[in-house]
Amino acid sequence: MSGPRATRPAPAGQPRQPEVPGRSEGAERSAKSGPTAQPRQTVRGPGRGQVQERDLGRGQVQGQDQGRGRLLSRLLAGLVVVTYNSWVLWWLNDDPLVMHGYLSELAAQDQPYQWLFRLGDLLAAVGFLLTAWWGRRAWSHWLGPWARWVAAAVAVAGLGTALDVSCNLPCAESRDPVCAATPYLVRHLHELASVLVGAALVAAIALVAWALARRDGWGWRSMGVAGLALLVSGLMVGSVLLPLVLPASRGPVQALQVLLCSAWVALLALRLEGAGRA
Repeated sequence: MSGPRATRPAPAGQPRQPEVPGRSEGAERSAKSGPTAQPRQTVRGPGRGQVQERDLGRGQVQGQDQGRGRLLSRLLAGLVVVTYNSWVLWWLNDDPLVMHGYLSELAAQDQPYQWLFRLGDLLAAVGFLLTAWWGRRAWSHWLGPWARWVAAAVAVAGLGTALDVSCNLPCAESRDPVCAATPYLVRHLHELASVLVGAALVAAIALVAWALARRDGWGWRSMGVAGLALLVSGLMVGSVLLPLVLPASRGPVQALQVLLCSAWVALLALRLEGAGRA
């Protein structure tokens, strides 16, 4: 048994408070045996430095994606221009009259390098289809709802070019009168495919002109694109009518038409990298 605890003398003028037995012992006991108070934790969000690092990382990823998109669009544009203008290799045939006929005669069955020119057209068709597939959404920032129509026109041109390759002419008709007088079903299929390609490419130009006019009015840009559509249409008609007067004009007129059309599709491919630009 513990003895009586000493009481602390009260200050002068105040009555001494009686001490309750056991209160001090209980307080000390509970203080020793009770749970230890845990330090208060504060959950903080990311600091300014972490947010900046996260934004920087996100910007680097977006920059890498834009860099890859820019590279792919330029490769696609180069593929279209180079392969669709394979006619520049006409000199491989060792015949100076080869450019007096239509460019399709370079890929005729009786020509020595027909496989080279057919391969060029086939790769160009692939380039057209890839441009159309990518552009159906990427051009929406530029052309609005008309982007899908332009993509459809480019896709039709690609499919028509592939049909052109599979239905190549049986001979170079401008230099073979006997073959030209012989009826061939494949000749009509080839002509149909060529008309389809030409009409689709003109539509791809005209639709862009219309989309720009609907967005900004008929300014210099939309008028210039519309003028290009008229020029290509005139070259298509001229490649049929002009040889009636100048037989040697088939090749040069059609070569200019093909060059302009390939440049236009290449421009559409380049617009894939900057689809957000106005």
